[in-house]
Amino acid sequence: RKSILLKVSEAECRHALDETQGDMNNAVKYIKLKQLAKLKLASVDQCKSALVSCQWNVQRAADFILDSRVVYQNDVIGV
Repeated sequence: RKSILLKVSEAECRHALDETQGDMNNAVKYIKLKQLAKLKLASVDQCKSALVSCQWNVQRAADFILDSRVVYQNDVIGV
């Protein structure tokens, strides 16, 4: 399976550190949230919730969102 984690530029890293007041752990989470949200699979809040549920693993969070969508669609159509 191909990784969806995107490369991060130095500028993006600096921006994330600025946004998180220099907190490295939160900067990494910020970048992961931005990457997942960029895929437009769900809202930012849903992406954050999925990341928290998946211990901030972007690939697992994306799978979680997609799996949730399939379950929802099956419920809606009565499968």
